[in-house]
Amino acid sequence: MNFVERILFAITCLVVPILWGLLVNRIFDAWRARDGQPGPEETPRQDFQI
Repeated sequence: MNFVERILFAITCLVVPILWGLLVNRIFDAWRARDGQPGPEETPRQDFQI
């Protein structure tokens, strides 16, 4: 890989997990709001924190 490809690969590896975590948090927030169950907020998030 050349220099530009390495930079793009590094940015992708940093940005994608952050965006994925935000997306999962939004899905769980909407899911709980739709079901009307407040529930513990820590439980779903800890399952997806690697």
